[in-house]
Amino acid sequence: MPAGPALAGSRSPSTFARMKRKTWISWHRWLAGIGGALLIALSITGLWYPLQVYFPALRGRVPEVGGEASLDLSQVTVSAAEAAQRALDELAGDAEVRTVQLTMMGPHAVYDIRTSAGRKIVRALDGESFRLTQQEAEALVRQRYGLGEQTLEGAVQEGRSLAYWGDVGLPAYVFTVAGSSSPVWAVNPIDARVHAGTLMQRISEGLMRAHQFWPIEEFAGRTLQRAVLVFSGVLSLLLGVTGYFLLFPLRWRLQRGRSGG
Repeated sequence: MPAGPALAGSRSPSTFARMKRKTWISWHRWLAGIGGALLIALSITGLWYPLQVYFPALRGRVPEVGGEASLDLSQVTVSAAEAAQRALDELAGDAEVRTVQLTMMGPHAVYDIRTSAGRKIVRALDGESFRLTQQEAEALVRQRYGLGEQTLEGAVQEGRSLAYWGDVGLPAYVFTVAGSSSPVWAVNPIDARVHAGTLMQRISEGLMRAHQFWPIEEFAGRTLQRAVLVFSGVLSLLLGVTGYFLLFPLRWRLQRGRSGG
């Protein structure tokens, strides 16, 4: 006797349930092959940060020996008001001064002036714009890290490289001990920021930055980085969904749907 029409209100198998198991296996393998391995690798890099808490040596930091130089008041011949006015004259637009700080940067006493239009640093001796020379930057590195009479090789670096990733900005004075590639000391000539990086530190920073797709942000922009992050999230969701339908046999789910009708 031929089967009659389906009763009203009976449950028919879902589209997911009607799909063959081989189809789910195929989709799951393609998704895992294309992006699954990459996502797993990036997830593993996320474990690097908590490891540094328990094993500080993994940070690869270079300890500082010398502190900041004491303020040399003999160099202060320009008042804070005069320095601020000179900074405003050089900045475009109707800028407003927010803070003025007298401090030492390298061997110079300077006014660090923050305005609504940006930052300006001028020497307290003559009110001229501050900029470290390469010799002054080398002396700052020696004093800060206690290098003594070690022979340093220095250069002006305009772009990022494997040795220097631009931690204090570009351009920068970059120094290494003669005959050695690690550590690398970098000094920003505009604000005298100093950074020391070892090979272990570069590896550590590289792993943590890879976790957030930093190379994409650096070379292609933040918009593409966000798109890749969203895509990786969707890919993870698809991997989870296809894996779910592989974990529980579809035949069992199909039979349950028929018996429920």
